Amino acid sequence: MNNVNITEIIEKKIRELKITALDISFNELADMYDKNELIINPDYQRTFRWDIEKQSRFIESLLMEMPIPAIYVIELEQGIYELIDGLQRISSYLNYRGMLKKLDEVETNLVQNVESEEIEIDDEDAIITVDFAPFALQGCDIIKELNGCVFEDLQAALKIKLKRSYIRMEILRKGINPELKYHMFKRLNTGGEKLEPQEIRNCTIRLVNSKFINFINELSRNKDFIQTIAYISSSKKQKKLPEELVLRFLALKNDENGFKHDVASYLTNYMEIVSLADSSEKPIFDYDKEKDIFENTFSTLNAALGKQSFSAYKGNSENLSGFNVYQYEAITTGMQIVLEQLVDKTISVENFREKIMEIKKNKDFKSATVGGGKNSIGVFRQRVSIVRKGMEELIHELQ
Repeated sequence: MNNVNITEIIEKKIRELKITALDISFNELADMYDKNELIINPDYQRTFRWDIEKQSRFIESLLMEMPIPAIYVIELEQGIYELIDGLQRISSYLNYRGMLKKLDEVETNLVQNVESEEIEIDDEDAIITVDFAPFALQGCDIIKELNGCVFEDLQAALKIKLKRSYIRMEILRKGINPELKYHMFKRLNTGGEKLEPQEIRNCTIRLVNSKFINFINELSRNKDFIQTIAYISSSKKQKKLPEELVLRFLALKNDENGFKHDVASYLTNYMEIVSLADSSEKPIFDYDKEKDIFENTFSTLNAALGKQSFSAYKGNSENLSGFNVYQYEAITTGMQIVLEQLVDKTISVENFREKIMEIKKNKDFKSATVGGGKNSIGVFRQRVSIVRKGMEELIHELQ
């Protein structure tokens, strides 16, 4: 700490933040949204999951003139704002007014208006549990007489009150240091809906660099990959588990020694390392090479085992069942030592399949992959080691 003036460092970082506060009415926000001057990225909109009662109680809060937490936006080119915190509140208001656009409309407008952002759009098979349509209030517990009212049913004075209700908007100005912007968003805690780690990564990492997350989203739509994880539930797919599995594959393949018990933190750290390097002059990730490896890995697995690629034998059962994330880690990581031989057909898909089935029945492998609490470094290394040993045996058996 010698000769380090922390006060000056802090003041410099504060100047780099470039934040402006503005009190704005919900009607102004709605007008900006309607004109595509306020963007809700589809990655954010897919995490809108307040039910009708929560949305209704928010509308009731506005009519009661209760304090509302601030929202945060970032300034893009041409003066357009993108919402980064406050999704549940803004979407609830727009939904009640009948102004919330369906995802296909949002995606079309986003491409037309923010072409320079290189934003990747996810597939349309994600399940949206919220109805994007005007609704009648229900669950209001202060003014119960509001229940059953759609926006058009409200008295004129209440419509005006709702339109004129205001909220503090914190604007992260154009030119803000991307890393500061990213870390600020990660730390925001305004009482919003709890998101899964990959949902947060999908949204926040774009503030630094969108290339890596776009790449992950692209790989998550690979047909072979989708087939091998077919046993994942629809709700898990909605919460971005496929994207997290792609990230997990890339992280373990390229930074296996960095694995730690706190898997969520490990994956976030890896994504940050790659994305921050991409935004510098020294990228560390070869996108073309990684894409080839990913595609070859999952085309092999799909040909050999299909949707049972990551299923497990549980207890004394003779049948494979479900999706097992520990087997996903071990098999995709451990098989890399024979991937070239699998691609050039030196090792046949049939021989590979037989060896994987043998590994799945291995008592130690089952112990290291079936049941909870398997994220310790020792157990992780054990299951990967078992697969690698099996692959080495496969090489020797065929020589």
